[in-house]
Amino acid sequence: MVYLQLVLGALMRHMGAGLAIPDFPLAFGRLVPPLETSAVVVHFLHRLGALAVTLCVGWLMARILRQYRAKKRLLRPALLLAGLVLLQLTLGALTIWTRRAVLPMTAHVAVGAAVLATSVVIALRAVRLTAAPAAVPGQGFLSGRGSVHLTPYGRTVLVDRRYDVITTGTAQDNKRIHRALRGCRLPSA
Repeated sequence: MVYLQLVLGALMRHMGAGLAIPDFPLAFGRLVPPLETSAVVVHFLHRLGALAVTLCVGWLMARILRQYRAKKRLLRPALLLAGLVLLQLTLGALTIWTRRAVLPMTAHVAVGAAVLATSVVIALRAVRLTAAPAAVPGQGFLSGRGSVHLTPYGRTVLVDRRYDVITTGTAQDNKRIHRALRGCRLPSA
């Protein structure tokens, strides 16, 4: 989502459409401008993209605060992302209000890159929270069928002999995991 927004911003810049809609927050005094030229269409899509990114970051913040508040490695970059998005919106408005003055326009581009980098950091850290651990042969081996692992975040993972994840789950999913394990015997120690 953020990457597409940056592509729209670059397209708008190279089309010379930075002031195709010269007022903000409205567009020609209306919510939806007359979409008569490609410059106005691209500029308006960039504004809609900004709204979509803002809503997605708001949803992300709510989810992290609700489910992963204790995970500082997720919480800190999420708070940074929220601040960067608010700064980016302000700089976008200043770019229009100052008729594309160099300082707000350059800062708008730089903060856009920071938003992308921060969102990538959050995505990579989130994957580490939910990814299955690498199965190590001989650890938790189940009668030739696979191995069971408990991740540090309370997720149970059943991995087959080729180390493909068969099923994952939380404590609520234990019935499904037990069905998958039916017929397996733990080797004697």
